[in-house]
Formats: sequence, C-alpha cells, structure tokens
Amino acid sequence: MALVAWILAIAGAGLALVVGLSKALSQRGNLELGTVRAVVPLPALAMWFSGPELYRAVQAGTPVGELVFPGGPVVIGAGTVLGIMRAYLAQEKHRP
Repeated sequence: MALVAWILAIAGAGLALVVGLSKALSQRGNLELGTVRAVVPLPALAMWFSGPELYRAVQAGTPVGELVFPGGPVVIGAGTVLGIMRAYLAQEKHRP
C-alpha cells in the first residue's frame, strides 16, 4: 500500500503544481471550487493508504530514518491539501 500511496501523493502534488501554475498564468487567476475538489482526493487517498502503515511503524519503535518510506506520502499529502485549501480560502476571503 505504501507504493500506491507514494504514487497518489506524487500525482496529487504534481496536479496541484499544474493547477497553481495555470492559475498564476491565467488572466483571471481564480481557483475554482471544482478545481479544488479535483485536486484534493489524490493526496487525501495517499494519506489514507499510508497512515496505518506509518502508525504501525511508529508504534513498533522504528528508527526515524526508516520512517521516510511509510511517512513520505503523509507529509506530501498533508502539505498539498493544506496548501490548496489555504490558497482557496484566502481567495474566497478577498472575493466581494
């Protein structure tokens, strides 16, 4: 499951990067709710799939250096979800 989580996390982060770049290059620069709803599921699924494995590894006392493989998708997914939601909510606050 960790490999699936890595693929989902990287795909979600890449999709968020493409959406962010297209938003920056477009004339309107709006981040639509539909776009947010399209980006968020991939990193959220990555966290869902890798979370239990990370939890088991931490409970087993795995050294910090070995937590990179099960913990990477959680960090990437959380950063992506928090970043895209922060951008959307900041935009909504400034909308008349």
